[in-house]
Amino acid sequence: MFTLLVSEPSETLTDVLERLVEDATLGRSAVTESRHRRVLAHLRVFLDVADLDGLLDPAAAATLQVERDHRPEGAFERVLGPRELLQCLPEFAGPRWLATAAPERRTQLAFIDYVSRELSRSLPVGSRRALLARVRLAVQNARST
Repeated sequence: MFTLLVSEPSETLTDVLERLVEDATLGRSAVTESRHRRVLAHLRVFLDVADLDGLLDPAAAATLQVERDHRPEGAFERVLGPRELLQCLPEFAGPRWLATAAPERRTQLAFIDYVSRELSRSLPVGSRRALLARVRLAVQNARST
């Protein structure tokens, strides 16, 4: 499922995201860790409720919708993977989902950048470049506003 990121074959996207927060906050202050946890919680709300149909390929969008109809909370993390998350991260960096408080906003953008770099390692080079370019552009645009 997750080639380079996963230490165990059974590791889920939820596990990967939790580990990425832990890695990003290792040795940092409690305030920084708390901010990262809030960003992760915000990302999960985004993944649970945002209209992602235009961002995902039709099969992934349909799979997500079926899972959301059954059990909405955590649906994305249960049925989709790093590629689909990377496809959605530019929207998470957009005005509708970007945190309004400056410290949260900076953390959110840094986390998006970090997560995209780490998740992209599990993808073939061709897909990786295009997806990373979209995420980086969205983060740059958000930083300049």
